[in-house]
Amino acid sequence: MTINHKDILDLMEWRSLSQAMNINSQSILPSSGTAISQDYRNRDYASPLYFFQAQSGSLGFYNTKSDAWAVSVISMGMAGSFGAGATSTFCPSLSPTGTIAASATTSSFTLTTALSVSVNANQLSNRGDGKGFIVRVIGYGAGKTEERRVISNTSGTTPTIYLDKPLSFTPASGDRYEFLSGSVVFLNTGVLAANQFRRYDILTNSFSQLSTTNLAANVQALHNQLISMDEQYVPSDRNVGEGYVVGSATYDTAGDWVKKCLSATATSATSITGQMSGGDVLVKNNYFRNFQIRIVEDTFTPTAVGQRRLITANTGNVYTVATWTVTPSATCKFVIENCTDNLIGFIGGSTTTYNYKITNYCGGTANTWDAGTTWSARAVNMGTGGITWAQFGTPYDPNGVIKPCQIYSIRSTTVYDLFDITGAATGTWTNTLAPLNLASTATFNRWTMANDYAYFAYNPHTQNGKYAYYFAAGDSGTTTTQRPFFRMDLQSGMIEAIAGPKQVSGNTQAPYGQFAFTTVYQEVNDKIAFYNSPRPLSTNVDFLQLMLTR
Repeated sequence: MTINHKDILDLMEWRSLSQAMNINSQSILPSSGTAISQDYRNRDYASPLYFFQAQSGSLGFYNTKSDAWAVSVISMGMAGSFGAGATSTFCPSLSPTGTIAASATTSSFTLTTALSVSVNANQLSNRGDGKGFIVRVIGYGAGKTEERRVISNTSGTTPTIYLDKPLSFTPASGDRYEFLSGSVVFLNTGVLAANQFRRYDILTNSFSQLSTTNLAANVQALHNQLISMDEQYVPSDRNVGEGYVVGSATYDTAGDWVKKCLSATATSATSITGQMSGGDVLVKNNYFRNFQIRIVEDTFTPTAVGQRRLITANTGNVYTVATWTVTPSATCKFVIENCTDNLIGFIGGSTTTYNYKITNYCGGTANTWDAGTTWSARAVNMGTGGITWAQFGTPYDPNGVIKPCQIYSIRSTTVYDLFDITGAATGTWTNTLAPLNLASTATFNRWTMANDYAYFAYNPHTQNGKYAYYFAAGDSGTTTTQRPFFRMDLQSGMIEAIAGPKQVSGNTQAPYGQFAFTTVYQEVNDKIAFYNSPRPLSTNVDFLQLMLTR
């Protein structure tokens, strides 16, 4: 696909999609407290579905590939309140994992670690768009990591999985599988109770309870947000599995595409050293602190493959990590990624930065919260409004000026806070920053963010991952004013108004319908993103799509 975009002549333009409506007596209309999430991966790893918790307590879906809405008639089993403050996020690496049985072939294997529920025959071959789920296979005998799609499977809790392409090795008994299907986690408000924090596992289409120990005793009906720091969320110039910076080395060369990585030049029990030239040779000190190292290939010390370790510090391209279980060889291949263990929680009414461990790949205990131990506290809580996102789409900057995975937290239309996860062992906050403003002060300040709606989207894989898009909450007393639509440039801090929908608010009710999320289509030479948002009317929700210019 080739797009020859011409500025001014080719303006951003909205178009209509399928309307949101009531299905099976279940409301999927947006309202205060509607929790919605999406998968931000690129290269067709992302689930084609948007997931949202309706106020009825049912799980809803919007399919980006078929432009269709659906609502499950099965209850999510959530406790707590379904109103303002309910939140959710997508966690790509929170997926079924385990070991492989004997008698595998290069094209099939059987699970020995059982899935949480039984799956039907061939259930794993269609994730909602006709494509099978992706599974990662880690071979401890071969010292290799490779990924393939499922084309068929037998039924049961320990199914046999058939792959679309042969692996370059035959998995042995005890080798590891990691599905890359992901889960959505939901958090309701109110006094903590069982099932207030729940997981929807996409692969098995099942729900389960997650721990709330050490979380705020009362999740207030203010703005709450969960930020997934997942290894599969990569910069705009990288593919899933490559991390933030690459050299000339490759791995998994028989997959859908050749994955790039870094080559080690030295290792010790608590460190790994990168390349002698190119790749990460010029990385700045502590630029990747609190990220993770993952060993993707080690044919000299095969049992070292698959290990993940948190980077506690880096002096140039010498990375200090927790002690390896098996010290990798000095010729291993590795990637630098987000630490997939961490799910950061900003809970309204509290300045504490909470952390939930979705896995224990880098140490610690999975399914546990800590209150201010992993991350430092902010100076001011998020309050009733605000939007927050992690800037993971920014490409690696060898000058060290533009940092990946800074977390932006807008508290109002006039200030925002910035959390740098690399700034210290527990990160550092810079508080009460003033964005540059291209919109008029009167217009910009009028449209507050006082309501708790899902109404923003970070766009990680288009325009170099530099923009976040959002609607302001609106002026409920105005009947003829166009709803403003903004974007924030994460490199300059500039906020500007762009391409607002042509409809006006048209009523005096608090404006609902402030969904905002991105759909990313990536071709070889072009990246195109669409931003979706319903029409801002509480009784007439037209679903709209905006094609972004490059």
